[in-house]
Amino acid sequence: MRRDNWVEQMWTTIEAAAQTPFAWGQHDCCLFAASVVDAMTDSAHVADLQTRYTDEATALAFIADEGGLESAVSGYLGEAKTGRPQRGDVVMFEGEQGDTIGVCTGRDLVAAGPDGLVIVPKSATVKFWSI
Repeated sequence: MRRDNWVEQMWTTIEAAAQTPFAWGQHDCCLFAASVVDAMTDSAHVADLQTRYTDEATALAFIADEGGLESAVSGYLGEAKTGRPQRGDVVMFEGEQGDTIGVCTGRDLVAAGPDGLVIVPKSATVKFWSI
């Protein structure tokens, strides 16, 4: 369930991560999205994910063990949907390095990138999970 001030919490978390460079197990696409969901809902996805992987090798092994990125995210958030995500929803899109997880800001998608957050058009959405 979303907090009463979930939009504010979403933006606060996004702004705090704006300049944080990508780092597997510290600030990667899944951990970024999980941090936004945790802030909006009082869940503890980040803490759980950090017990599952710590670097690129263990992250890729975790994703493979779960049956792929979509299945890994669905294990936390339920079945993925197609269509147009709403503000605060977790999204999957095709990024420069392949499937990428991010968050819909309403107008755009935002995700962890090499030198901080990257913004892509909402139309890039492949799948999404309602939050």
